[in-house]
Amino acid sequence: SRFFLLKALWRDSEPPSTTPCSARSGCRFSPSAIVDLIWHELLLFPGQYMRLCATLLGDGELIDHDPRAGSAACSEQRDARYLETVSAYTRIFKEDLLEEVWDEPVQSDTEVLRDDRLVC
Repeated sequence: SRFFLLKALWRDSEPPSTTPCSARSGCRFSPSAIVDLIWHELLLFPGQYMRLCATLLGDGELIDHDPRAGSAACSEQRDARYLETVSAYTRIFKEDLLEEVWDEPVQSDTEVLRDDRLVC
C-alpha cells in the first residue's frame, strides 16, 4: 500500500502517542479506516509483516502500530496525523486519494507539518 511507502519514505516507524493532549510523538502519519483494517490483518501474519518492513526500512526495522491510538481520547492527534498523511500522499503520488479507501480529512486548528525532506 502507498501508506506504507509514505511511512518508509519518512522513516515514520514509531507508534503514535496514546496520551491525550501530549506533545507530538515520533509518529507522523495515520491510515484511513480501511487501510488500518488491512494493517490489522497484516499483523496477524508476523513473518510476512516483518519481511514487508525489512523490505521498506531495512532488516530489523519495524513500522510500529498501537491500536490504542484509534481511541476517542486520541482523536485530535489522529486527525492531525491523518491530515498530514493526505497532504503527503497527494504531494508524493501526484494524484487524488481513492474515495473508496480514504475518507475526507477533518480540518483542525493543528498545523500540518510542511517538512518535505525524505529519508532515502
